Amino acid sequence: MSAIASHDHFAAGRLERPAASASPGIWQQCRAWLARRSARAELERLDDRMLADIGITRGDIPSIVDGSYRPL
Repeated sequence: MSAIASHDHFAAGRLERPAASASPGIWQQCRAWLARRSARAELERLDDRMLADIGITRGDIPSIVDGSYRPL
């Protein structure tokens, strides 16, 4: 019975967002991942001269995006 009750949001062929208390961390993680993906794409669109103008290299992009970048 609990298996049926826990999947009520699939009833009638519609998918609803789970209750806020179910897993708010997952939604935050998804938004953070999308933001990192977007930032990485924006930085990768810049040419090497533009990256040098802001004081980074192409190799710095992954660490900048994941937050571990430490300038020299």
